[in-house]
Parts: sequence; C-alpha cells; structure tokens
Amino acid sequence: MKNIFSVLARNQSLIYKVFLFIIATFLIIFLLPKGGQFKYHFQKGKPWQYENLYAPFSFTIKKDKETIEKEKETIIQNAVPYFDRDLEVSNNAKSQFKERLNDSYVDSLYTISKKNIQQSGLQLLNAIYKNGVIDNVYPYTNDKPAYLKDGKNVKEVIFGDFFKLEDLDSSI
Repeated sequence: MKNIFSVLARNQSLIYKVFLFIIATFLIIFLLPKGGQFKYHFQKGKPWQYENLYAPFSFTIKKDKETIEKEKETIIQNAVPYFDRDLEVSNNAKSQFKERLNDSYVDSLYTISKKNIQQSGLQLLNAIYKNGVIDNVYPYTNDKPAYLKDGKNVKEVIFGDFFKLEDLDSSI
C-alpha cells in the first residue's frame, strides 16, 4: 500500500496531465457537432417542399451582344413549343357561322341549298380547328415538333399541322 501511494505521489503531475487530456478530448468530441447539417431534406424526383431559396447576393454575368444572340438562336432552335387548345373558340365559331347563315340566307337568291352550305361550312371549320389555329407568327419551321395540350391530355404534333391565320383566305 505504501508503494502505491509513493508511486502516485511521484507521478502526480503526469497522472493529472493524462486525466486532463482524456477529459478535454471527451468534452471536445461530445460538444462539437457531428457534421454539417443541411436544414432542408429533399429527394430526387420529388418537388421542393420548402419556401423559395434565394442567394444572399447577386452578381451579373457580362456577355457581349453576339453571344446573347447566339444563345437566343440555339434556344429557339432547341425549344419545343407548347400550345393550349381552347375548345370554346371552335364551338363559338361554329355557332356564329350557323347564326349568320340563318340570318343572311335567303332561299330565292341562291341555287345551292342551305343544308349543303351549312355542311360544307362546318367541314371547313372542322378542318381549320382540327389541330388548332395559330394567330401569332412564330419563327418555327413546319417540320418542328410541338406539343398540343387538349384539356388534361398532351399530344405531340408537327408545327406545320397548325392552321395559320395568314392561310385563311387561300383555304376558303
């Protein structure tokens, strides 16, 4: 017993230093965070479930006009346009055609029957509104693919299948 106390007394400072080292190591490991925590959880293929994330700073990307024009051209060439079909327009056009035909048709003035005129007019309207009418001028070629949204369904069509307003006179 006397030997144990004498060994402890002679090595008191060394034992104290080892004890402090172990305690300091334990406290550092215990108190420091285990790793960087990202406060948002996300999964690939799932929509973002949190508020919008904005960078705390903004910066400009300086490009010359030539580069911007080239990028616009590549976007126009590679982008697939989407169009919405509005069925009310075709239904309104057909009902207006029938109303105007009833108002202006007089049996004694025309050699063609009212029924034939109405059938051919409705056939023309159906052909015009089959894929839809485009009222704006777009820089796309006729063989460019496009998407047509019809209610909840989306189908792929070719841009040339759309009826353009500038072609109306020649069709009639």
